[in-house]
Amino acid sequence: MNMNDKTKNSYNIIVDYLIKNSVLKRAEYQIESINGRQKKWLELIPAVYVMGPENQMDFFMREADSQGLLPLVNYLYPKMISELLDTHPEDCRNIIDWIIEQYGGPPFNSEMYEFYIFGCHISHVVISMDIIKNNYNRALIFENDAKFYKYVEDKIIDNIVQLYNDDINNEIGFLNLGYHLKENYQEDFKLFKGQTATAHTYIINQETSKLLVGGTNLDNSVPKGKNKTNDEKELSYRCGADGFFGGFVDNFYLNLPLTYQQYIGTNREQSYL
Repeated sequence: MNMNDKTKNSYNIIVDYLIKNSVLKRAEYQIESINGRQKKWLELIPAVYVMGPENQMDFFMREADSQGLLPLVNYLYPKMISELLDTHPEDCRNIIDWIIEQYGGPPFNSEMYEFYIFGCHISHVVISMDIIKNNYNRALIFENDAKFYKYVEDKIIDNIVQLYNDDINNEIGFLNLGYHLKENYQEDFKLFKGQTATAHTYIINQETSKLLVGGTNLDNSVPKGKNKTNDEKELSYRCGADGFFGGFVDNFYLNLPLTYQQYIGTNREQSYL
């Protein structure tokens, strides 16, 4: 079921409010002062972002520091959508009711779950807007609950750089670095193409960033999906990063992921939002 005019108006109000009231703290470093490890990361991506509440960044900062990423990170402190329940109760209710209609009942036994996912989605949108604004060819994105399995060796970074060097047609628009394909678990570095789930660690190029941002423009129709699960579903397209990336853009991933997500499902309500 598509949005009616009332729902569209509430969607636009909430999206606009979240974008305008989120805070992006930029990385502060001088290129001449960074070390060899940090230069290696910059060979892969010109920008690194993490999203999450400012008071919940300590864990990620330790993770980033252990990987030589810390001085390169831009921090997005999103406006929490839960706060709009008090400031914009009618608009929130309209969106929550629409979400329930999409599922034929409250999803995951919690009508708030997908509403919080909607807020997380807009955080991904805000970062993509910054990627476009700064004309980055691609960027590395983390959610703040991403944890590295182990130290990422320089040769792995070099291998990923080579993937992009070989990608002359710019096909790798979304590289999921946190998706684990158990049935093909192997140590040799290998790239796969196929739809994935979760969006807690990924590299996105500028063209895919434009698609993500464009999804919040209600004048843009919902495209045909990459799989039947998300095919032409407006909720997946406009209100959830996992659904958007997994359902509407080509996904690439490695045989061995770099990170895993610590908080999944309704834990997101307590941890991230």
